[in-house]
Amino acid sequence: MIDPALIRLAVPARLVTARLELRRDAVEDAPAVLAAVRASHADLAPWLSWITSGYDLAEATRGQRRAIEYWNAGDSFQWRLWSTTGTGGAGATGAARTRGLHRLHRLAHH
Repeated sequence: MIDPALIRLAVPARLVTARLELRRDAVEDAPAVLAAVRASHADLAPWLSWITSGYDLAEATRGQRRAIEYWNAGDSFQWRLWSTTGTGGAGATGAARTRGLHRLHRLAHH
């Protein structure tokens, strides 16, 4: 039997529909992530422990870098959701390795 921990998924870095673009995290997205988190702080804070009143650009940048490291290691795949109609960011979603398998891990809207 094949060890599931050795299986690597071919995960697309970018998916586009008529209204939405899912794009792999990038460090240059940190300012937009920060703005989205600040705009939705009251709604998100009860559900996402990493969102605090001290969340700033440095923390947003660290988060983007962590997401890139996890993606490169094959442990977690996170995409930012962007409107293709020019209305900005719409949230994030991702999949993470759990006990050697992959499953939907998180759906956050901000």
